[in-house]
Amino acid sequence: MKVTLLSSTPLGEEVCATAAKTCYSSKEPQEIFESTKARTDIVVPTLEDIIASGHDSVLEHLTMTFAVSGISRVSTHQLVRHRLASYEQQSQRYVDVRKTWENIVVPPTIKDLLDTEWELADNISDEPLKRAIVKYRDGLDELLTILSECNIPSEDLRYFVPQGTSSNIIITMNARELRHFFSLRMCRRAQWEIRELATKMWKICVDKYPTIFKDAGPECMRTKCREGKRSCKHPLTKEELL
Repeated sequence: MKVTLLSSTPLGEEVCATAAKTCYSSKEPQEIFESTKARTDIVVPTLEDIIASGHDSVLEHLTMTFAVSGISRVSTHQLVRHRLASYEQQSQRYVDVRKTWENIVVPPTIKDLLDTEWELADNISDEPLKRAIVKYRDGLDELLTILSECNIPSEDLRYFVPQGTSSNIIITMNARELRHFFSLRMCRRAQWEIRELATKMWKICVDKYPTIFKDAGPECMRTKCREGKRSCKHPLTKEELL
């Protein structure tokens, strides 16, 4: 999986600090913004105070756009449940699914058995497993080819494609939603692939805006775990994630 930051709000931290100060000042926001740009030393304490107070709405004025490639549709289906965001995903109507389904995302548990996406590792002697994998790979490839030759459109072929098929997606979130996303999806109990995505996005955010994302991350990094009896009992640390 590859995650890249495409763009973010110019002077994002200054904008958020201006939004915060506008709420408590009689000055015009334009004047506050200009003074904030001139006095960058006040940006960090302003943001730290506002985040500590829970006035998180000011963080919505900073947005970040990420490009993600090599993620499965298993995870993008989870991702789009975070509704306070914008998404554009590779279409299976207009992109030939026969060219994408072979780039299947393989979970770590199955990678122990496969040395590539569809080849059995040399140290595995399980013949029934080997036959099943070859039968599945070749059978599905043949089915998609035959259906395509029958002029079945790609939008209908996709019904036969596995959820693990690799996809590409563009994600835009504001800083407040990113912090919420990280609190849920960086948890040890989160599904492994979306946790990998969240962690890679988090590292970019921490590097780009260290003040806003200073305490961002899984819930257990800053407060009590909300999983209750389902808790893993092993709180994560920032050092471990980095």
